[in-house]
Amino acid sequence: VQKQVDEQLADMTATERQKADFRDTTSPCNTCHLNFDQYGLALETFDAIGRFRANYPNGTPIDASSTLPAGAGGAMIKDAADLAKAVAENGVFTRCLTSNLIKYALAEEVATLTANDCAVTDVATQLQATDQSFTSLVRAIALSKSLSQRAVGAP
Repeated sequence: VQKQVDEQLADMTATERQKADFRDTTSPCNTCHLNFDQYGLALETFDAIGRFRANYPNGTPIDASSTLPAGAGGAMIKDAADLAKAVAENGVFTRCLTSNLIKYALAEEVATLTANDCAVTDVATQLQATDQSFTSLVRAIALSKSLSQRAVGAP
């Protein structure tokens, strides 16, 4: 398998879809890549600095369609706009971001499924009543009981 991976990495003519298809069908790569490559494919029409592009530099058209992982609803999407709509409607992305920001705010190295799980639910619920912006999310976390009522000596 390592030889195949090395050859794939060395192939400068392969499109991102071809690379993703390789990772998604090759063990052990697929263990992780099945969970996030589809998001990247949906964003492939944007270059490294965010400029829109319909083709790769060699003229090959970009196919930004993909199917999101089952944990994110499994929606079939055709581009970045569909991706944004799918994650906004599903709520999984908001919950994941909320969980990771709470973990960061509490200086935790690993996520716990105790009081923080309740905090994630509370903050995600509060966020629904706002404009759902990143600023509103950070504000809700900063004002959450998880941060304001931490145990003495906690970071």
